[in-house]
Amino acid sequence: MSDRTTIILGKRSFVVEEFTFDQLKRLLDVFEDAQKPLKEGGFEAARTILKEALSGQVEEKEFASLKATIPQIIAAVRIIGFASGLLVPGEAPAPVEKASA
Repeated sequence: MSDRTTIILGKRSFVVEEFTFDQLKRLLDVFEDAQKPLKEGGFEAARTILKEALSGQVEEKEFASLKATIPQIIAAVRIIGFASGLLVPGEAPAPVEKASA
């Protein structure tokens, strides 16, 4: 990953560090699931990716209460994917679902 790759969730900025081999192995399939619609596993996949990326910066309890918008979550997952090499430029973006009224 390039130096100081960052993501923004809510009003907080986080540095994305390189993943360990074990993290990369766990995340290979998760990134495929992240391409699914949010209600069909995409949100849970995004949550798993963000949790791995923020490990060491955010405690488990704190992670559950982080504030973010759906567009921020989707952007963060894509940034993490490109920075880690788990996504390559030109791949289809993660689906965005409109909120129902």
